[in-house]
Amino acid sequence: MTLAPPALDELREKVKAAGNTLLVHHWDTDGICSAAIVEMELFEATGTPLPKRFTPPMGNFFLTDPEREEIASGGHDLVIVVDMSFPPRDILFMADQAGSVVILDHHVGPLIEDPRVEHLNPVVKGDSQDNNPATTFVVSRYLDRELDLLSVLGAVGDLGKKLRKSPEVWAKVQRVMDEHSEDLETVQSAVDLIDSSYKVGDRGGVTAAPSIVKPCGADLSDVRTFGQWAENLKRIDAEIDSVLERPLKDLGSGLVMLEMDTGMEIISAVTRKLAWSRTEGASIVYNSKPGPNDQVYVRLSGDGDLTDAVKWAKGRLASAGGKKEVLGAVVPKEEREEFMSELVPKVQASLG
Repeated sequence: MTLAPPALDELREKVKAAGNTLLVHHWDTDGICSAAIVEMELFEATGTPLPKRFTPPMGNFFLTDPEREEIASGGHDLVIVVDMSFPPRDILFMADQAGSVVILDHHVGPLIEDPRVEHLNPVVKGDSQDNNPATTFVVSRYLDRELDLLSVLGAVGDLGKKLRKSPEVWAKVQRVMDEHSEDLETVQSAVDLIDSSYKVGDRGGVTAAPSIVKPCGADLSDVRTFGQWAENLKRIDAEIDSVLERPLKDLGSGLVMLEMDTGMEIISAVTRKLAWSRTEGASIVYNSKPGPNDQVYVRLSGDGDLTDAVKWAKGRLASAGGKKEVLGAVVPKEEREEFMSELVPKVQASLG
């Protein structure tokens, strides 16, 4: 494994020199916990004022005109992007506005080679995704921080029980959980609570969440006692249960498809539950959501590697991304038939 060198001192100096920093983070548990670690290690530890937090509208892996206008009007001189694999054009746009961008991520994508961009992602530099199960692990490595429950929350949020397939990573996760009397089931329940804000479409709740999880490196009590997340979860669970009662379409070669139509951001959770209920093959979930765009999500249940399919989707659509075991994309409604006819054989070819 090629270890990324710690960048703590360099990044702290960069943060202190910047007068106005924007922290852009993904809306899920990995992005929220990674943002919390970044704030604690780079800002609070140096007495630097906290950055402004920003997350794109849930489901968008790219910047639309309103988000570009918001960023352009912010007067930022540093942007830190956490757990988001934006298209290069969006990263370069942020560099144009702020002059400096730091990316901390673990997704598959192109290496951004620009003197204004510091791209801290071991995966795009040739390291295995198995060694980088979550951005919380990448952030902890670069910031020379011991793994804790925040790190584990990110990894469980992204991979769940599939963490057991990587003995080295699983040993690290299990050690942290044992130290704090947690197990995979109890940590997953905390992940479900944290993820609830984005699933009900509460973008403000997402950007507030890093403050709630900061004390959770050694104790998950603050997650479990935050009442709004518990209320969100009741609504989400009812919707997911309803969707999972729908019939599956067998696409052959171990591939199944579920179609739904909901305004909630639950496609990732639905796909995860569907995939984890099976022992092999892959699951595709297609959401015909309100508005001009639909969503599609793919997750492996058994062996395989979606990396080539992810790279294809990123070249095919304005908003797509993923990792070895998962692919997500925003599909214009008028492109559904053509896109799906190309996607299905690529997923089938990726199965081990």
